[in-house]
Amino acid sequence: MCKDKIAVVLVTFNRLDKLKQAVEYYEQQTYPIQEVVIVDNHSTDGTIQYLKEWVNGKGNFKRKTVLLNENCGGAGGFGAGMDEVLDEVRRHELDADWVAVADDDAFPRKNSFEKIIDYYKSLSDKEQEDISVLCSRVVNCGKTHINHRNRIKQSILRARFMAVPEEEYDKDAFDIDIFSYVGTFIKVNALQKVGTTNRDLFIYGDDQEHSLRLRKVGRMQCVPSSVYDHDRPGLGERKIGWHSYYDSRNHVYILKKYFPIQCLIMRCIKRYILDMSVFSSNTQQERKLFKTAYMDGIKGNLGKNSVYKPGFEITDRKD
Repeated sequence: MCKDKIAVVLVTFNRLDKLKQAVEYYEQQTYPIQEVVIVDNHSTDGTIQYLKEWVNGKGNFKRKTVLLNENCGGAGGFGAGMDEVLDEVRRHELDADWVAVADDDAFPRKNSFEKIIDYYKSLSDKEQEDISVLCSRVVNCGKTHINHRNRIKQSILRARFMAVPEEEYDKDAFDIDIFSYVGTFIKVNALQKVGTTNRDLFIYGDDQEHSLRLRKVGRMQCVPSSVYDHDRPGLGERKIGWHSYYDSRNHVYILKKYFPIQCLIMRCIKRYILDMSVFSSNTQQERKLFKTAYMDGIKGNLGKNSVYKPGFEITDRKD
């Protein structure tokens, strides 16, 4: 039976002020934390110097850092952090039953961890054994951000990830199929069975792909009484660029790998008309980006794309 010891994986990149704030929230938890592993994605804003001092300090938990030599995206960061925890467990250097994951802009309320474990302990031994993942409620700008917890709605020709309706957050817990890496608690033994994040996805969809593997080995639930505040204001309208490439590529890759082929075909037909054909409102350069993304997703050409690197944007909307 699980002893309910928790390690944290926190991924950061060039947001030192938010990182410091996040660390304070973990220090204030009413439930004990065994270790916090902070993964730095090659920051250039003073984060690395801060972490070199932080890791040697004292606090309520063991401190560990993983300093990456390049920006490996969210997938690389979370994968590196979870792999570090599993390696420490394997070497008997860490006793942990859960890994709680989040970015540096997600802040657990003081009793967030306690609420997760309280709910887990309320279950029968059999129900506990069936659980692979428990998630917190995500609140953004004072409102529940329902897009972080999804269910799969699948028909013969279509597979969609649909946000769980807000009214279900009145329950003690509810089942989910897809989670984000914001306030998500994953059992160590589930990670040992299915592995950690697919680092080749780089960014976007890495948590979705991981969800689809983890749901095969256990039940996944959201516990609304446990809350993470996500300090992420609206991003406004984004230009088509590197975000669009990775989002599209990885979604196609996931559809091909986990769903019937007809779901992939229908998705490609729809997006071809809307994004890639001459009937699209997109420019030639934008159409090329989406064509590349879809072909790479279908072929499994993952990792960082040499053209669509972070920061790439299409600013000229004239053909």
